[in-house]
Amino acid sequence: TVDGTKIGSNEVSITSPELAIEKSVSTAEAKVGDTVTYTIKVTNKIKDTTAKNVVVEDTSLAGFEYVSATSSWVNATVAKKGNGFTAKAAALAYGETLTITYKVKALEAANGKTTTNTASASADNASKVEDNAKVYINTAEFAINKVVSKHEWQEGDAVDYTVEVRNTAAGTTAKNVVISDISLPEGLRVDGDIVAPAGVTVTKEGTGFTSR
Repeated sequence: TVDGTKIGSNEVSITSPELAIEKSVSTAEAKVGDTVTYTIKVTNKIKDTTAKNVVVEDTSLAGFEYVSATSSWVNATVAKKGNGFTAKAAALAYGETLTITYKVKALEAANGKTTTNTASASADNASKVEDNAKVYINTAEFAINKVVSKHEWQEGDAVDYTVEVRNTAAGTTAKNVVISDISLPEGLRVDGDIVAPAGVTVTKEGTGFTSR
């Protein structure tokens, strides 16, 4: 009141932008040496607002090598940072989407592991948000050992061969494994049963066998 006279007041409502981030990966499983592609999409969810000085980062991907990072916007900058990138856009209005495509190569250090990679987005007038994606690097490594029951025999003797195959890469799983032994020396032939673990199919082939 001023001199006993009541003066009206107006309320001002200020609405701030709110960012949303979505990160996806091109494949859930890859091999050492493969290129893996991540896609990061950032949007502003609040009507009639604009996020200012938006920063998108993804900089902590151990076991992978940076290949490239590109933006869907020509007016956004993308720069390599550490083993990842930093992308910047001056403004992000409601309904707009900033998309970053980020490619990396899987290294031996990531083999046998599921790697979770996190991307973040923030702005001068919006809180940081994060999302992650996982990829499993699966490259098996074989060791094979073949032994014979004896090194000298007579005609008509039964000779036993044993073939042992092991996967020596920790954390990995070999898939659709094929073991072949189709080149027995002249004068030998497969005779009798071929013994294999349960679930393994063995087929006689030539003078030897193939197992799957």
